[in-house]
Parts: sequence; structure tokens; C-alpha cells
Amino acid sequence: MPNKIISITFDFFRVGMGMNVARTFSELIHSIADSPDDDGRTRQVGEHHYHMHECEKRDMFWFGNITKIRMDEYVVKTKLSGQRNPVDLEEDEGIGRESAFAYNEYYNVIVLQRNKNTISSDSLAAYIEKVTKCFPLSLDIVLQKDALKKFESAENYKTVDIKIAKPDSGLFLGSAGETPEYVEKIMKMLDAPELELRLSVGRKKKRALSRSAVQNLGSKFLGRREYVEKLNVNGIELIDGVMSYSDKLNPDSAQGLSYEARWGLIKTAWSHHLPEIAQLFGGKT
Repeated sequence: MPNKIISITFDFFRVGMGMNVARTFSELIHSIADSPDDDGRTRQVGEHHYHMHECEKRDMFWFGNITKIRMDEYVVKTKLSGQRNPVDLEEDEGIGRESAFAYNEYYNVIVLQRNKNTISSDSLAAYIEKVTKCFPLSLDIVLQKDALKKFESAENYKTVDIKIAKPDSGLFLGSAGETPEYVEKIMKMLDAPELELRLSVGRKKKRALSRSAVQNLGSKFLGRREYVEKLNVNGIELIDGVMSYSDKLNPDSAQGLSYEARWGLIKTAWSHHLPEIAQLFGGKT
């Protein structure tokens, strides 16, 4: 297998739980980890199925892997010479895309591996809701300190500019909530590969956009930022302010990154941002 450099990115989210959720987020993860690793852990969210595999307590984290199972995707194994062989799948099999995650209870922050083919933060929250039957849960993207200060200190929100790029096929915003779903439907209806949208008060300078609605919209779209090229509020580019960590490396096996390699990367990502996380949410480093 030729050397292949892959890029891996982790985003940081703050866990939100409804007032009627009696258990902590750690207890919810623990309950999944203690359950049999069989189809009882599989749940459908939107168009796809998800299954949490490895899940264990390591240091101050709950660490594990969750797989997005695509039942509508067909794969042909192809050599560089062009020789092709179909991958035969059983009726109950699909193509799995793994994501690693780690939850730190002390800061109530979860680190989640991100790319276009794996689970989104909204789908992860929905999956845990369905498995544990605890509602509602949310995973809200963490903004770095400077971006958060600028965003929250604005007296009023006057403009919101959004640019979205659609992938070649498949749903991409469908599990991110009503607003992203509606935007996706418009793009599909018009067969538009890109969408640019401006929301503003226009000439009514004394008016302002709904503060809570803008913050909610920002959280929803930033949670699917692999498809969002621009999210600008009052001239502040929020995409640049998202707390994330990226690295490039060689896979350690033909199947990609191993479980232990993902754990090592998450620890590096966490250490990189820990001083700022402590400043944002209080506590020790």
C-alpha cells in the first residue's frame, strides 16, 4: 500500500442537558459502555444508522469510537492499475465510517473527530438520546476566547452571512435541526451546489436581529462546519474562531487509524487547547 498522508480534525463541544434529564452525561455514556456490544447499541438517526463500539474510561475521559453505517453506499475495491472487484455486502451490512470521541466530565467538554463522512455532533447527541431515552441533549460548538468575546459582546446583531457548499451526493445538513434542513431542501430543489445567504436589518438601523435566534443558528451551522464555508456575524468570521485541532499523518494500518492512534491524537488535541478551556470554563489545567 503506497504511503498516504491523511488529515484528521477534532472539534470541541460543550454538552447541554435539559432540566428533566436525571442522569449526568458521564452516566449516560457509562450506561452505553455497560450494555452488550450488539444491535441493541445501533440506532437510526436521519437516513443512517450509528453504533458505538469501544467505550471506556481512560484518565479523566470517556473515550470511544462510534461508527456511521451507510446502508445506501456501494463500494468497488479498485487497484491503481484499474482492476476492480466489488465488495459483496449482506442485507444487514453497510459501509462503516468511524469517529473517535472523548468526553471530559470536569469541563463538560467532548472532543469529536470530524470529516464529511462520519457522525456530526447533532447526530451524536440524537444517538445518545435514543439509546439512553434521555431528552434533550445538545452539543454546542466551542468558540475560542477572542472570537467568543467579540460575538457575545456585540450590542446588537445586524447582519449574518452564510455560505454553504453541498457535497456531490447524500444529505449533509439533515440532522442538524430545522433551519439547516430547510436550507438543504432549497439547495436540493434548485440543484444548487452552493448557497450564499445574507440576513440583515436592511435600512432599519434601529432594529436588530433576534439575539437568541442568531446564537442558535450559529451553533447549528458550526456543528456541520465541514459544509459551511462562511458564517459571518456583524463582520466577525465565526468559522475562524472555532476551537479545533488538525494534524496530518500516515495511517498505521491498511484500514486507517487504529483505536490507540486516535486516542493519542485526542490527547494531543486536548493538551493543545487545555489552557484556553480552563480559562473559558474555570478550573485547573
